Amino acid sequence: MYWSDGDLVGIATDDQFYVLRFNRAAYQEAVAAGTVDPNEGVEDAFEVITDLNENVRTAKWVGDVCIYTTANRLQYLVGEQTYTITHIDPGFFLLGYIARDGRVYLADKEVNVISYALSLSVVEYQTVVLRGDMEAAEELLAQIPEDQLPKIARFLEGQGYKDKALEVSTDPEQRFELALQLNKLDVAYQLAESNHSRKLHLTDRIKHRVEMETGWRCSFSRVESRPRGRIVQKIQGSWVSSVTVYLHRLARRSGTTLQNGERSMSE
Repeated sequence: MYWSDGDLVGIATDDQFYVLRFNRAAYQEAVAAGTVDPNEGVEDAFEVITDLNENVRTAKWVGDVCIYTTANRLQYLVGEQTYTITHIDPGFFLLGYIARDGRVYLADKEVNVISYALSLSVVEYQTVVLRGDMEAAEELLAQIPEDQLPKIARFLEGQGYKDKALEVSTDPEQRFELALQLNKLDVAYQLAESNHSRKLHLTDRIKHRVEMETGWRCSFSRVESRPRGRIVQKIQGSWVSSVTVYLHRLARRSGTTLQNGERSMSE
C-alpha cells in the first residue's frame, strides 16, 4: 500500500494496481455516528480513481502523480493516464524523486544507483490540472521545456481540454488531429497545405461532413487541362458554406473538382 501526502493511495496486488481517493470527511462522519462496520469499515470513505493491469513492484507519490516500477519499466500515473519514462532491467526498485534534480532514482540489490530525468514542471503542471486549478496551470506552463509540450498536449487532450491542447502542442500532426476533432477547419487547412497526406485526410473528413449535413453524395473526379470554374455557393448555413470553400481550395491544389451526382456545387 502506498499513501500520498494528500488523500490518494495505491494498492498493489500480484496483477493489479488500484488507486483510490480517501474521503476523510465521510470517514469522520461514520465514526461520529457510530456506523463503522467492524469488518467492512466505511464503504463511502474510498472512491476508486483507476486500476491498472500491472504488477507494480515499488511506487512513490509526487503530489498527485504516482511514479512506479514494474518488472521492466519505470512509469508514472497521472489521473487515469500512464506514461513510460524508460525501460529498466529487472531487479531495480524505486528510491524516490528529487525535485531539485528533476530526476527519479532507482537501485538494485547490489546498491547500483541509476537515475532518469522527469521534469518537475511537467509533474507540477499535471498535478494542478488534475485538481482543476487551470489558473495555476497557466502560470506553470511557461516553465515547461518545449520538447515536453507534445506530452502536455496529450495529457490535456486526455483530460478533455482539447482546445488548450491545440494551443499548447508544437507537433504538427498532433495539432492537425486536434483541429479536426474540434472542427477548427481554418487551423486544419493551414496545417494541411504543406502536407499531402493531411490534405487528403482533411478532404475526406470534410466530404463526409458535407454529406451528413446536406444529404448530398460528394465525389472527386479528375480534371484535364481546362479552366477552373467560378465557385457558386449553393449550400445554406455558415458551416457548410465554409467547408465547401475549403473543399474547392483543396481540389484546385490537387487537380480535382468537387461534383455532385445530381446538382453541381461549382460552375
